[in-house]
Amino acid sequence: MLTHLFSATITGNISDNQNGLPLIGASVYLKGTSLGATTDEFGQYFIMPVPIGKYTLIVKYLGYEDLMQEINVKEDIKIKFDFS
Repeated sequence: MLTHLFSATITGNISDNQNGLPLIGASVYLKGTSLGATTDEFGQYFIMPVPIGKYTLIVKYLGYEDLMQEINVKEDIKIKFDFS
């Protein structure tokens, strides 16, 4: 019997909410997992593959308040979350 594992890709941009500049090197991860990424020179991040389930997406950047977003991955899709 074959078991199909579905997973999603979580992407987005992290920027300063006052000047709109990208935050390079911000940590973005799913709480309680080993899944995460660091933003690139454009403030973009990509986390994949993310199995189906409920998660808390956390953004950390030195000198800024941590941000959190509850997400529910239901199927094999691309999910986009931008933070500022």
